[in-house]
Amino acid sequence: MTSPTLLIAATEIRRQVRDRSALIRGVLAPFALAAIMGLAFGRTPASTYNVALVAPNPAAVRTVNGIHFVPVGDREAARQLVKKGKVAAALVLPASSADSAEVLEASQLPYTGRAVAAVARSMDSPSTRTTVDDRQAAAANPISYFGPAMAMLFLFFTVGSGARSIMAEGRLGTLARLRAAPISARAVLAGKVLATLLVCLASMLVLWLATSIVFGATWGPAGAVLLLCVGTVVAIAGLTSLVTALARNEAEAEGLTLMVGFGLALLGGNFFPPAALPSAFEKLSRLTPNGIALQAFAKLSIEGSALRAIVPSLVALAAFGAITGAIAVARLGREVEPA
Repeated sequence: MTSPTLLIAATEIRRQVRDRSALIRGVLAPFALAAIMGLAFGRTPASTYNVALVAPNPAAVRTVNGIHFVPVGDREAARQLVKKGKVAAALVLPASSADSAEVLEASQLPYTGRAVAAVARSMDSPSTRTTVDDRQAAAANPISYFGPAMAMLFLFFTVGSGARSIMAEGRLGTLARLRAAPISARAVLAGKVLATLLVCLASMLVLWLATSIVFGATWGPAGAVLLLCVGTVVAIAGLTSLVTALARNEAEAEGLTLMVGFGLALLGGNFFPPAALPSAFEKLSRLTPNGIALQAFAKLSIEGSALRAIVPSLVALAAFGAITGAIAVARLGREVEPA
């Protein structure tokens, strides 16, 4: 026999799927904004980034799709090319393998500089194996950053809509009819929360697939991305539900959700690529759930890190979501508790 919680969750999911605004809010709008932001901070996904290269053996550095290395004579020449905007970044490889490579970033394309830095870290030696694989080249695509960034922005609104629906159903008397059935208030609330979490997770996964297929973006290793998507949804869902629960009515809840959502998006770096934020904002972003998640996504997509590199971020997101979510559920539970 199917549990009441799962039945309510299935009903709520069907309701949200039939709602066109949910499709626009969860997939189409973040996809369009990710494309616009990515093109604004970079170029078309099919184009190549020119990167000045200073190396003892420049011929050993292989050009692949996405990054084209342009050999130059010395560091100063490379710096001038970056300064004049002739190249997206510069990579300076030292003559000695004991020294580290240097990356010169263009202020207007900081995302590309960080991707080139990841390429530099992958090189064994400036005179032997200096190649770049296709995954590292794809990391230079700004949409690899703005895909998850825009997905997070709209998570605030998707979760807020789900939480406000509980308030609306309480006002319209729908919850009273549910309470008349042999269903506990806890099962009603659990079903609606589960449905919202699953819809939000599905929207992130669909956006991940869409940006990968259409724009050739990479969010990182599949297993790590999946876990990070779950952690991100839990953290943002907990915070947004708490904001909604603190409101006195639906209109106030919607206004607070918009204010908090856009405020945290600006503070957390959803509208700006890595290294484009002032240092003070960069530090503050680490205190926001979306900022924590974005930095973790950047480690996976730009730096090519593995799952172990984002474990602290996953723990922080889970803790944040558990604490705020528990408070929100306690307050929203009053909407479904018998009078």
